[in-house]
Amino acid sequence: ATLGASQVLLTDGEPSTLEVAQRNIDAAEVADRVSIRVLRWEDADTRDEIGRDEWDLAVGTDLAYFAIVVEDLINAMAAVARIGLLVHTFRVPEMPEQLVAAATAVGRSVFIIPIESAATAEQLEANPLWYNLKVLLLVPTGVALE
Repeated sequence: ATLGASQVLLTDGEPSTLEVAQRNIDAAEVADRVSIRVLRWEDADTRDEIGRDEWDLAVGTDLAYFAIVVEDLINAMAAVARIGLLVHTFRVPEMPEQLVAAATAVGRSVFIIPIESAATAEQLEANPLWYNLKVLLLVPTGVALE
C-alpha cells in the first residue's frame, strides 16, 4: 500500500496472524487502503466471495510446505485474483508437477522461474533446500507474456 496500490487485501488462515497484521496496518497509517480477511484455502465460499472484488494480483511466499495443500492453494489464488505470484522453496520433489496440474485444472498456466538465493554459502550448506527457490507466475491460459 505504501508503494501506491489503491487497495490491498491481506489474508491468512489464522485470525491471530491477522491481528498482528492489523497492528502493522495501523502503525503504517494505511487502513484506508488495506483490509484483512480470514481465508482458508479449502473454503470455496470465502474464496469466491473475495474473488468477486476482482483483485488484479495475489502474492504469496513459501505458502505450501506439504504437497497435500497445493490444490487448495492454487484454487484459492485463481479464485481471488487474475494473476498469482508465488516465491516458493520446493521442499517436496513432486510439488512443481502438482502445481502445474492444479493450475491447469483451473485454467491457469504456470511459469516457474528459478532465482538465486540470497543466503550465504554457509546457510545454503546448512539448508540445501534453499537452492530450490523459485518464482511462480500463474496467469490465465492463453495470456501472452512480453
